[in-house]
Amino acid sequence: MQETGFYAFKWRNYMPDVGRFFNVDPLAEKFPYNSTYAFSENRVIDAREFEGLEKVQINKETKNLIIAVIGYRGPPEKGRTQVKNDPNISYDKTSFAHKLVESYASDKNTQVAVFFPSTTSYTDNDISASIQDFRAQSPDGKLVLAGHSKGADTVVGVANDNPDIKVDKLLTLDISSFTVNNTKIKSNTAEAKNYYQDNFFDLGGTRISPADGNTTSKVTNVNTTSSHTTIDDDYRINILNEVKKVIPIKK
Repeated sequence: MQETGFYAFKWRNYMPDVGRFFNVDPLAEKFPYNSTYAFSENRVIDAREFEGLEKVQINKETKNLIIAVIGYRGPPEKGRTQVKNDPNISYDKTSFAHKLVESYASDKNTQVAVFFPSTTSYTDNDISASIQDFRAQSPDGKLVLAGHSKGADTVVGVANDNPDIKVDKLLTLDISSFTVNNTKIKSNTAEAKNYYQDNFFDLGGTRISPADGNTTSKVTNVNTTSSHTTIDDDYRINILNEVKKVIPIKK
């Protein structure tokens, strides 16, 4: 029986509609493979929605994961922090990120994802969700984080924000941030290697060190003769070789 009067007013005001959407997702046109009715890509149990979260979809055969974060190219849009999903963002074919993608392209057990950093928490949240998914699937697999400039600051921050996630190797190229650089390495990172330049008139020039109480991480700083903008290209082979020590390339 339909209620009227006071009770109808009461239920209409204290029992709001739950799970009802009144507009189409504003990012729908940019992701045509998703339904406009889908929330969190229809993964509300094992995925989280951070205002357009764009985490890496971990392949079933993935045993190892490499996350590369390039230098700052401007603020990414919500849900488009991966370079492959933004046509306005790219990286040089001589960069460390391209070298990693190219080198591991035929290795089915290793997945490489390239992000670009943001001044908000978008990129950090997306990478954090990605590595958490990866560790849930492959707890004993190898995880490597590498970044240049603001991207280097990002990977250190992400590693520190996930102290329960083991990072097998952290590689940074001339860390530079808009505020305070992330330079302290926590004990969940087994090994960290930082390449930097110390030109007084250039960006970067930052060294890394173990965080207070961290006596287990192996931390190394390498002073280079590169500039802040060329170190990404100049040391791409060094970065690749460091990654290969942890994750040998399988054809």
